[in-house]
Amino acid sequence: MTRRKFALLFLLLGFMTLVLAPWATAPSAIVLPRTEPDNGTVVSAAPNLNNDPVRIRVSVGLDEQEFDQLQEQNAGWSTRHPDIQVELSRVEPEDAYRAFKESSRLGEAADVMLLQNEWVREYAASGYLLTADAAFVGEALAEQFDALTASLKWNGYIWGVPRDFDPYVLVWNREALRKVLGDEATVPLTLQQWTALTAKASESGEGISWLAISNRDPFAILSWLESATGIRTDSVWENKNGPWSSEPWATALSLLNHAKEGIAFGQDASFVERQLLEEKALIGLLPNSEAVKLTERDLTSRSSGVKLIVDRSRWKLPFVWPRGRSYVVSSGTEAEDAARQWIVGMTGTENQLLNEKQFAKLPVYRSLFRTGTSLHGLLPEDSANSFPYQAPVMNGPELPERLDRLSELWYGFAASGLTADEWISRWSEESADFQLND
Repeated sequence: MTRRKFALLFLLLGFMTLVLAPWATAPSAIVLPRTEPDNGTVVSAAPNLNNDPVRIRVSVGLDEQEFDQLQEQNAGWSTRHPDIQVELSRVEPEDAYRAFKESSRLGEAADVMLLQNEWVREYAASGYLLTADAAFVGEALAEQFDALTASLKWNGYIWGVPRDFDPYVLVWNREALRKVLGDEATVPLTLQQWTALTAKASESGEGISWLAISNRDPFAILSWLESATGIRTDSVWENKNGPWSSEPWATALSLLNHAKEGIAFGQDASFVERQLLEEKALIGLLPNSEAVKLTERDLTSRSSGVKLIVDRSRWKLPFVWPRGRSYVVSSGTEAEDAARQWIVGMTGTENQLLNEKQFAKLPVYRSLFRTGTSLHGLLPEDSANSFPYQAPVMNGPELPERLDRLSELWYGFAASGLTADEWISRWSEESADFQLND
């Protein structure tokens, strides 16, 4: 071969190398990782072309013990999802509404927030959230209770994923009630029985309050009204003057007014618990989780048997306020898929049962209350006519403000000498304000 031909062959080989080199070094096809959430469903993780973990921020209004458990649950989940880094932060539950609303308004909200169900529609209507429909995988949506999910629906979409719920219950001190009503004493179930109880407590001379109740939580007074009247309270805002001029609402409000001196008002659940344990109150209103923990503590501290009895008969009404909490995804997130994957993991069956075991917060799946489960019998039988299978009548975006106004009104009645007549007048004025703002 001549030198000229050799040089030409060498140039041809070099040209072919340049053309084929990119194909030889091209990466293989990307396979999306598959993850197994706690509820057994399969969700595709978001593609991560740079192999850098996706970062999300999660902010929750939990007490310290619940937050510690959430951190443990998140740590276990993170080991199975190294492609997602989660930064958890906690705010005090009583500060959560305003803190999350302000951070959302400023565009600084965490990717995931834990909201009370009653707040979700307002946040959604304000443009602060992304839809959560994609987070209900498998049978998750069919498992939900209507009393919980109805508050999460807006404009045909679902905007939150339920975590738990914790309705109010009555707790009565058996020994204290016997001192006032005799050995056959039972918890009052009708307005007439409540009226008789207040009279007997006043006449007994024992110095025992007939009721211990929070003076701040609007769900506390709504729960007592449900117990006294036997009527659901989610419709009290339908009439601008309220239901207070008709029966049995008028009698219930009058009873509170005339027997106010026999009520022990306190700011939180711990006050009500002390009143019951020290036999200073006959009956107290507590969230179910606090009632369960209180009665378990009372049982272990006494050798004579249980003296505190939890009454859940009010749950047989068509609707009671569930006091549920749900995870939502901020509209400002840049990691939507990762945020939803995290929510799916945190709301799976295993974590729901763990939350119930540790803190007595009720799980949100219907199947966890059915025959053969440890929670069977806690809720009324599966029926369209009982809690928690019915949606609330009032659950619009204005509900948080209505509840806030009720909280102020109730506090005024409890601590500032507001009378029943003034209650009715204030209710009418505030209802008129809402109508003007509509």
